[in-house]
Amino acid sequence: MRLAAIALSILVLCSGGRKFGPDLASDDVERAAARGRAFLLARQAADGSFAPAGAASRLRLGVTALAALVLEGETQHRAVAFLRACQRPDGLVADRLERHPWGAWEHAYATFAFARSPEARVELERAVGWILRAQAPDGSWSYFPQPADGYVQSGIQASLLEALLLARRRGVAVPASVLARAADYLEKQQLSEGAFRNHEFQQPTYEVSAVAVAALAAMGRHPSLRFLETRDARAFLQNLPEATGGDRCACYDRGYHLFGLFWTTVAYRRAGDDDRFERWFAEVAAGLLRAQRPDGGWDGWFGPEYATALALLTLESYEGAPGRWLE
Repeated sequence: MRLAAIALSILVLCSGGRKFGPDLASDDVERAAARGRAFLLARQAADGSFAPAGAASRLRLGVTALAALVLEGETQHRAVAFLRACQRPDGLVADRLERHPWGAWEHAYATFAFARSPEARVELERAVGWILRAQAPDGSWSYFPQPADGYVQSGIQASLLEALLLARRRGVAVPASVLARAADYLEKQQLSEGAFRNHEFQQPTYEVSAVAVAALAAMGRHPSLRFLETRDARAFLQNLPEATGGDRCACYDRGYHLFGLFWTTVAYRRAGDDDRFERWFAEVAAGLLRAQRPDGGWDGWFGPEYATALALLTLESYEGAPGRWLE
């Protein structure tokens, strides 16, 4: 199914607040997505990677994995080839040029990219094997590759759970007990108001709550949306274009708006309320189109490549989108 009449729907939304119809397509959105992909294509390095400038260059493996989820053809093949070359003998996907890898976060998104690529079936199975072996007895995963480091984050927990679920849908064997332990651990991080702590010593954050709710919904756990509903689309969109900088720390308030926007969109789609999802998506799509740069990219905390990939994923997060990767 193609994106249907969002241009008209955006005008309706702005003028009268009406809902989308069953078709969520629009020539405007399709043109924006094509410009975004052309932007990424022009930024791809000879080795297939996407390396943001400055401090964010340390995240090139994760950014390449995100880009691989929205690209097609030879460009996507080259991005996946880079990820395959980064896989270690134990199955972990880590950037060999980065002394301080971003650990399990990058591994999770590389696993997503392998699941989307038929040519990477062996790498997908090895990546899943690493995730299974890295799970602690309580169902958690650590941020960094060493299972014993104890630095567990709900955002990583949810991302690895998503990776296993996607791999299972691709026919990879994933024990139900592993999934259940992971979901049980994640549920314990939810507070009474519905928010999720990223770490036991941290305050809850909206963006982490969004990915956690989405992952638990994929497990059929039906988590509360109450906390997500405290922030409407305008709260995200008014912060676009996202700040740039790429600093590893203290970036939740400035640099994760697009991340939160994407996962909230996925959470709402999985909640099963079509009317709410269509209202949300209409406003989000309109805002993303306004924030798109003249060169086709979007600005983001970890660079325009990162932001553009997340913007494209968000625009394709509705049922039936050609590039949809999260069922």
